[in-house]
Amino acid sequence: MNFQDIIQDLASFFDIGTPVTHDKFTVYPLLKSDVSSLVLGLLEAEEQELAWIQESEGSESVELLEAINKSDLPVLIPYLHQVEGGKQDRTIFEPILIPIGHNESNPLKIPAKCIEQSRWRYSSSRGETTSLKFKSAKTRMASQMANVSAKAGDQTTVWETVYAAAGALDLSEEDAPTHSYREIQEKSYEKDKDLKTLQETLSVATKLKNQMGIICVYGDKLLGVEIYGSPNLWNQFSDVVLKGFLTDRIFMQKIETDQKLPDNLGEILKNEFKDIKVNKGKATGAGDLFRFNNKKWQGISIQYKGNPVHLYATKEQVDILKGRTPGRVPGMPRIQVQNIQDPRVQQ
Repeated sequence: MNFQDIIQDLASFFDIGTPVTHDKFTVYPLLKSDVSSLVLGLLEAEEQELAWIQESEGSESVELLEAINKSDLPVLIPYLHQVEGGKQDRTIFEPILIPIGHNESNPLKIPAKCIEQSRWRYSSSRGETTSLKFKSAKTRMASQMANVSAKAGDQTTVWETVYAAAGALDLSEEDAPTHSYREIQEKSYEKDKDLKTLQETLSVATKLKNQMGIICVYGDKLLGVEIYGSPNLWNQFSDVVLKGFLTDRIFMQKIETDQKLPDNLGEILKNEFKDIKVNKGKATGAGDLFRFNNKKWQGISIQYKGNPVHLYATKEQVDILKGRTPGRVPGMPRIQVQNIQDPRVQQ
């Protein structure tokens, strides 16, 4: 499939299902029948101990990890997938297909961003023992965080979006002492019962037969699109996908919106993406990597054997860093933006 054709006319490749609305959020299911995938998802592979992510031992930078695949199929790590443990919690900043053959003696080096600035010890993360080997987290960046992070592309901006989320949630140092985004999002769902109800209500629109993804809307404003290459892959990651979009509530709740749902969403998306610029790049692992953008949208996708395995696109609706003091979380001690090298390494 030509990727430019797919992104500029999503409704021709996927059926848009019946939307579900609650508290200004609307989720539109994306469906497609007769789809099979020759790809494993990381969560499924982790359960079978066939694939995992680990620290890049000996590396001085937290922006480099290793991926292991002991299965006989490529393994998908979705864009923005978060892992906990190691030196610090990390998010994978590119959709990656770990090729066959990358076992412990031949790990695949993969790019990452740090989402927990103030912890370097392997031995402890909030009282939990950690090691070189990560486990997948049940959290995901909000779309407005992802948009600004993708646009800037640097580690400092990622940290600033984490601080913006902590500030918007009015968290204390006790809530997230190491400034971990994983803990920030977990705490938001623990403290905000309405947010948890929102998730439970809208999850109905994520559990359908032949479902491949969703389009998420706040009021009349598009937040983003996320699509996977098969219902099996979607089912593995649908919970964290939904949590990521719904966490935008902390940034969007002061935005005035029209409560009327958009008509003919397929045509709206076609118009939104008509001037999209697509750049094909080199994937870290298997498949073909595509980055795309226009003035408001940022997106990334990976294709395998001509089929999209993962696609993520988000539209900027609010400047979450506007007016912020860099490195500052209200209610917490001022954060000094540090070098991302491991301070244990002798210079």
